[in-house]
Amino acid sequence: MKFDKVRVRFMEIICPVCNGLTPVDALCPQCGRPMQDGGPVDDYLGSYSPYMEKSMWQEQNYCVHLLYCPDCHYDVRAAWEMVIV
Repeated sequence: MKFDKVRVRFMEIICPVCNGLTPVDALCPQCGRPMQDGGPVDDYLGSYSPYMEKSMWQEQNYCVHLLYCPDCHYDVRAAWEMVIV
């Protein structure tokens, strides 16, 4: 009996913004100019962050990013729902 090779793909849960699937189209509420993605908030936390209590925004199903305005320096956190690929 001969068996064919079967490819098995494992699904991953990823952030659509981190992986370039979703653009950040946010305008600054103060000056109206486009905001830029500063990356996940987790990147700004120190080495002790795994031991800190998670906030309500940092749930398992969301990736929280820091959005900032390069013109007026306004910043805000925004959450994107993780997707399965």
